[in-house]
Amino acid sequence: MLDEIVSWLEKAAGIYSSAVWVSIFFMLIVLIAKVALMRLITRSDNLSMETKRQWAVYLSHLSFIVAAIGLIVIWSNEIRTIALSMAAVAVAIAVSFKEIITCLTSSLLRAVSNSYKLGDHIQIGKYKGRVVDIDMTTTTLMEIGPGNIFQFSGRAVIFPNSLLFSEPLIRLDFTGEYVAHAIEIPVPFGFPVGQGKEILMEIVEEISQRYLAPAKRYMSRMERRHLTDTPSVEPRFAILPVDEKSLRLVARLVVLHADQLEVEQEILFRFMSQVPGLMKSAREDMSFEGLPSDTEDLTAHTG
Repeated sequence: MLDEIVSWLEKAAGIYSSAVWVSIFFMLIVLIAKVALMRLITRSDNLSMETKRQWAVYLSHLSFIVAAIGLIVIWSNEIRTIALSMAAVAVAIAVSFKEIITCLTSSLLRAVSNSYKLGDHIQIGKYKGRVVDIDMTTTTLMEIGPGNIFQFSGRAVIFPNSLLFSEPLIRLDFTGEYVAHAIEIPVPFGFPVGQGKEILMEIVEEISQRYLAPAKRYMSRMERRHLTDTPSVEPRFAILPVDEKSLRLVARLVVLHADQLEVEQEILFRFMSQVPGLMKSAREDMSFEGLPSDTEDLTAHTG
């Protein structure tokens, strides 16, 4: 039995030795070319960091495609010879490498649909961040958060591209430079909602004046360019019940994508600074059994 195995290996080595050496030589050429081009890109002073990342992704995809086509050409005769006999093996490999195949298919889907690209802010499943790298099987995000805090957490999230088939993809900056940002403030029952809404509306409308005119022009250009609906740039307000103990004041305004956290914090700070006086005035004007006994109760709910 051992002699038969050795004999088969010697025969296979004689048949495929030339293709193996050509494949090794070809892969070395592709690798050397990729490394040389990558060094040219990284050392160039005329390209921005974002452009360098884009060229690095393009180079990675191109080298993969060239290597795959080259190997197929080199081994074409052998592939044709063993195609039928290896059908069962191919099925087993497909099952074993299902995840990798799904990732590659997802990469093709992303490229065709242009669902996201380098620099986009996306959310897929529980992952949210800025896209900094894309390859054939994975995508790398610089994480944003926690919650609605639009600042980098310092962590990188690498997720398989196969998630595109199982999780909804959300483009957080689909409208580009200006985005509609919603601010939610929970308050307890007994809080003077009418007065609170008036205060919130006054603050939000004042801040939104900074962005209103340029945002209107920008959204109009977006509608004409992409033939799509864009959110209204006018501030919007709502009051939503949460449960039997609390409500939620909601304000939505259009701001620069980079200013979301700063604007939200300014609105919250100004609103909360007026809450103690609002609660004091409410106690003097009305008697409500469920009204918090001090402003600390409200702060606990809204903090």
